[in-house]
Amino acid sequence: MATIAKITFMIFLGFFIALADEAVGQEQPDLLGTWTFTATGLPDDPRCGAASGGGELQVTRKVTARAYRGSIRSYRTTERCSGTSVDESALTVRIRDNQVSIEYDEEGWAADSLVLDGAVMTGRDEHGVVTEWIKQDAIQDQAITTSEADVAKLEDYLANVEPDIAERLRDYYNQDLQEELENTGLNEEQAGEITERTIQRMLSCMLDLVRDDFKVEGLSFTEYLRNSNLSRLINPRAVDFRGIECVQDAAQNAGVRIR
Repeated sequence: MATIAKITFMIFLGFFIALADEAVGQEQPDLLGTWTFTATGLPDDPRCGAASGGGELQVTRKVTARAYRGSIRSYRTTERCSGTSVDESALTVRIRDNQVSIEYDEEGWAADSLVLDGAVMTGRDEHGVVTEWIKQDAIQDQAITTSEADVAKLEDYLANVEPDIAERLRDYYNQDLQEELENTGLNEEQAGEITERTIQRMLSCMLDLVRDDFKVEGLSFTEYLRNSNLSRLINPRAVDFRGIECVQDAAQNAGVRIR
């Protein structure tokens, strides 16, 4: 009888431990808070060329042990068209162990399948776009610094838009520069060469202004793209060149004045 009782107790104990292990296994990480994300591999825009994007996810409410509700704002820029497009959607986030899925309420949004590792989620959406998500609450008490990866993202962005900026500068200034240089006695070919060198100096100046501003802000690339009017900083039609010292220096080096 004692042996039977002992066996029965051991079976009960094993069953209890199994239940306890299952309960612990069901305890999921807390996703509530703010997440920022970047997206790579976005499809090219037929008119505007290569695209880059990112945004912010707000996980605001836990509705079950494994499901949350929230909202998202995504930001998208393109290689050849100025401005930043913004889209918003409510959503449901589901988690099981370290597997996370995001399903969007609005039509046209591709669901994301992600893997959670601490305060970072990585994965891809149904269209194959790769995304990385970072929980801001986990780093809010730390000093914000600009990482090498963020600098690289900015450089990729500037490399994509640089040809368009140069073309805009040429459209905007070539004729005036050419005429003023020819008025100094240079022939058409000489004036053209100096005009192009001056445009390139203006271009370098504008890109360096963005780089300097990015370093001063000390934000991630996604946050910088969202918080600053980057399209204004690199749009010659939106900039008063009379107030930019290095642009004026480029013009004066060529012997002309920007009016």
